[in-house]
Amino acid sequence: MPPNESFKARDRIRQDVHFRKIFARKRRASDERMVIYVADNGLTWSRLGVRANRQVGPAVLRNRIRRRLRDIFRRRRSLFPRGLDVICVIKPGQEYHYAALATSFVRLVAKAATKSSHGRQSDKPR
Repeated sequence: MPPNESFKARDRIRQDVHFRKIFARKRRASDERMVIYVADNGLTWSRLGVRANRQVGPAVLRNRIRRRLRDIFRRRRSLFPRGLDVICVIKPGQEYHYAALATSFVRLVAKAATKSSHGRQSDKPR
C-alpha cells in the first residue's frame, strides 16, 4: 500500500464533540444512501467519521459499510480538498455495494465541499 493511502488514527473522527461541531456547520449533501457533512478542520489533512445506526442492519453489515467507506476515503483522498472533516451518515434500507458507495461518497463530498457555509437563509442579516 502506498504511504498516501494509509488510514491512520489521526484520520478518524471519533469524539462526539467533533461530530456535533461538524453537524452544526450544516454544509451537507445527500442521496438515497447517505448524508455527507463537511467542515474545514484547520489541519493539513482530511479526516473521516462514519455513523450507521441499528436501523441500517446488524453489526456485521454496519461494520462492513464502515470498512468500505474508510477504504474509499483513503484510496480517493487526492480527489478531496485538504483540511476537511467529513462525516458520513448511512441511511437505512439501501444496497451498500462497494461501487455504489464509492460513487455516492465521492459525488456527495465534492458537492458538500463546494457549498458555501455562508449565504444560507439563517445567516443573512435581517
